[in-house]
Amino acid sequence: MSKSTFHQTSPSFVQYTHATDKLKPAPHGMNTRGNNLSSMSKNTGQRKQRSKSIHGLPVAPVFYPDKEEFQDSIGYINKIAPIGEKYGIIKIVPPAGWNPPMQLDMNKFSFRTRRQDLHMMDLRFREIVSYDERVYRFFCNLGMELPESFFISNTSIDLYSLMRCIDSHASLSEKELKVHVWKRILRELSIPFTNASLKEASDLYLRYIFPFEDFVRKYQTSEDQCFETDLFPKFFTKDEHSNISIKDQKTSKQFNPETNESVGILQNQESKRNEQIKQQYMPADNFGSNDNHSHNKKRRLSSLSTNNNHLCDNCHKPVNCEVEDTCKEAYCTKCIINPYEFGFETGNYYTLSNFEKYCDNFKKNYFSKFKDSEITEDIVEKEYWKLVKDNNTSLEVEYGADLSTLDQGSAFPSLAKNPVNPYSKDTWNLNVIASTNGSLLSYIDNPVSGITCPWLYVGMCFSTFCWHVEDNYTYSVNYQHYGDTKLWYGIPGDQAERFERAALDIAPDLVKKQKDLLYQLATMINPDELQKRGVDVYFIDQGPNEFVITFPKSFHAGINHGFNINEAVNFAPKDWLLNGFSLNGVLKYQSLLKPPVLSHDMLVYNLATNPASEISVSELRPWVHEAVKRELGIRIMIRGRYDLKEILYRELMEDAENWQCQHCKAFSYFSQVACSCKSITVCPLHIEYLCKCDLSNKTLRLKVDDNELQKLLSY
Repeated sequence: MSKSTFHQTSPSFVQYTHATDKLKPAPHGMNTRGNNLSSMSKNTGQRKQRSKSIHGLPVAPVFYPDKEEFQDSIGYINKIAPIGEKYGIIKIVPPAGWNPPMQLDMNKFSFRTRRQDLHMMDLRFREIVSYDERVYRFFCNLGMELPESFFISNTSIDLYSLMRCIDSHASLSEKELKVHVWKRILRELSIPFTNASLKEASDLYLRYIFPFEDFVRKYQTSEDQCFETDLFPKFFTKDEHSNISIKDQKTSKQFNPETNESVGILQNQESKRNEQIKQQYMPADNFGSNDNHSHNKKRRLSSLSTNNNHLCDNCHKPVNCEVEDTCKEAYCTKCIINPYEFGFETGNYYTLSNFEKYCDNFKKNYFSKFKDSEITEDIVEKEYWKLVKDNNTSLEVEYGADLSTLDQGSAFPSLAKNPVNPYSKDTWNLNVIASTNGSLLSYIDNPVSGITCPWLYVGMCFSTFCWHVEDNYTYSVNYQHYGDTKLWYGIPGDQAERFERAALDIAPDLVKKQKDLLYQLATMINPDELQKRGVDVYFIDQGPNEFVITFPKSFHAGINHGFNINEAVNFAPKDWLLNGFSLNGVLKYQSLLKPPVLSHDMLVYNLATNPASEISVSELRPWVHEAVKRELGIRIMIRGRYDLKEILYRELMEDAENWQCQHCKAFSYFSQVACSCKSITVCPLHIEYLCKCDLSNKTLRLKVDDNELQKLLSY
């Protein structure tokens, strides 16, 4: 497809370059810097956009607005949105001469990085490691060592891959598998079928996988299972727990956190049950023997804490477990059954200047093996995914992410510091765009860091921003001030569910048990794996003085190719509300028990009670009616079930923590339930999660009374 010009009904037009086109670099304007600022002489020139990535991904559209079109940021984005939403991400190259001076002092701006282990960000690898860790914890409680490596016919194998293969051909509840089943399993693992390989595979299954899976199957956690105290015998069923709690509560002593003692009937019962478990799962022969199925180097059990008092080594809660003297570790059942949650560790403090030197040295040393070859975007991208996939190599990088401009200032000129600079009030200035005419975020009562106030990002080679959607399904705009390429991957918003299904297929344990895993900004998935599962993925190479726009509900991720400085913020044109992204984003977060950053009801109420030029009455009316009818319906239901005191509580919005439901985490804008016993509140739907106090102590607080809501139905 050749370059296409899209004519609008107005005189202005949208121009974009399609994925198959060869892109033409936009002209580069001079970039002047203030006093005491780095000259920024390198890596500021416009670069040529690749037409294909190493994965064969097509490039997303790149737009080149003229000076007239570029005058109105939100207006221009509205014009190209019907095209951009088909790709999830797009790039905008400003017209010649537009190049705001960066306002950061390279020698004074300081920040702290986060450390990123490239292996652990990979979803598939993390699933493997998580399973291995859970098996390890299980056998720790039995006082048994595990081999460090496992082999079948001298082929290294991880327990997770063997477990998944067995599960696809048989049932993990079966202790003995037929020979023909083992043939299929070994064939899938690319291991020749022999009597020796059959025995080795069967031994691994019976020694390690089956005991663990049998334990998980019998004591699997569920939504209504009680984990209020680790004195609860982890090997009891829910019914047994209920009976003991009622029948023996007078004779059972409770855990004393000061003496760290736990005695009485619960301890005795659990000690007996642990002994039963050990007898049930311990093989007759030595678990740690140097059999031909495992490496002779044992996995050393760590002794980070001397667990004489049996505190769970993961969550540090008390746990009654018979642990042998040779094993100082112990884990509660919840920490054995559930995958651990991964997060980034904090890194070092740097100034921008120091971090740039560190990044440049790292990149120079790493790519020295390529000798005189030019280090292209293809080479960096290939090396990244090779490092992620290579189980024998572990590389940690650092990333300065989510640096609030409220703390140290934006890299764009501001009216406060640069009142005469024309860029200070430019609609493409990220300090302006979120609240400019056309963005509904201007109707949010308070500034939200990272949403209405920009964040800065300082990257190094291979540092990563993981797959995610923007908070509340909003749009985002990212501008590169300076540095090496930032590679973006994007998925159309209408394929978000397909993306989530692909992730579930790749790592079922993690995705099922951590419902918000894909919203934690800590997970990478190779685009090849997504394409295999029918997900359309596009890419963009972003360079200095270029914008990348992400569209509502679009999952996106990316890789920094070297030191760079970017700034990002969210915005919300009216189509974000009218197309349902505002409401659906809140409902999605509520289902995940994940806190949103914006209140949909507050936005709709503010738009309805204040004149809004951005949206017409007829456009807003359905959303006002939906919010009001939903709230009135909730009030009818609550009043029918509970006899609560009611008060008009206009100060409901003063402190965000006081109007966020402590259970579902949603903002309860119109009403909330509080109790005199504590400061936390819940939304009316989750009153049962508040406390066990009598209803006479609870109050239904109304920010807007019924009459006011009824009037809005005539809106």
